[in-house]
Amino acid sequence: MKRKVICLIIFTIFLFVACSNTESEENKIINTIKEFEQAEYGFYTLAINFRTYEKRIAPLMHSNSGYLDSQKKKDKFYIYSNGIHTLINYVSMEEVLDADQGKLIELKDKFDKLVKEAGYPSAEIVPLYASNVYTSKDGNSKYVYTKQTVHWGLDMPLEKYKKFILKEEGKLWKINIIIEDVISTDPESKHRKLREKVFTVHEGEKIEFINKIDIF
Repeated sequence: MKRKVICLIIFTIFLFVACSNTESEENKIINTIKEFEQAEYGFYTLAINFRTYEKRIAPLMHSNSGYLDSQKKKDKFYIYSNGIHTLINYVSMEEVLDADQGKLIELKDKFDKLVKEAGYPSAEIVPLYASNVYTSKDGNSKYVYTKQTVHWGLDMPLEKYKKFILKEEGKLWKINIIIEDVISTDPESKHRKLREKVFTVHEGEKIEFINKIDIF
């Protein structure tokens, strides 16, 4: 009897440790997504320059990911001004590569003025939400989905989605592939009907966006 009790205690401890390790791993992965999105938001709103942006996201990316390399090759970046992303507010790599805070503020003020003069309404951006972490059947990949609703003064708001695919490297799960899209909330939108399930259903399971990520 005593032996059975001891075995039960050991089994309970094992389950507790296993669950704790899984929870800790998932928290680390969600935190990786959070750090990435904070760096993205900071750069594309001209709060940080490209060098700082690069230093912040480089440790988060898998060595096989070409995301950062593709960013480095860009000649210009379309930035957000008053929450608006348009063809008139872009900066060159030269302007933002090593720009100090004074230069970044100067650029931001310039684009805020351009957007206002063009008559664009200010966008209302609600918080970013992430899904729980999903694991591939072979255990070699992790998936996280994010969703952010943007109100641009249109009849219907837009939803910005991302699908992150992570691979393990050096005992850490790092971002390997990012798939993203902006989708209208109009239920009759052909684009929505075509693309929505890419970001809202994972292997037949409806995705719930329950993890709030503070990017501001």
